[in-house]
Amino acid sequence: METSKVLIEFEAMLGLGSTFACRILGVSYPAYAKYRSGARPLPKYHQNHVTDIGRLSRRALTELIDERING
Repeated sequence: METSKVLIEFEAMLGLGSTFACRILGVSYPAYAKYRSGARPLPKYHQNHVTDIGRLSRRALTELIDERING
């Protein structure tokens, strides 16, 4: 799947925009924006991270989002 689609679906799954989705993924916003625009390929380890986050239960995902967004 195309990188931008992967990240757009990731954002939709999280219910967050790109500013917060990059925090969940653990990358800087400038790097995330380049991945999302297709200017840089999304590394395989980030692809795996997106897949793993997608496998979390809703409760675990909510806890992850709270931890990464609110500290």
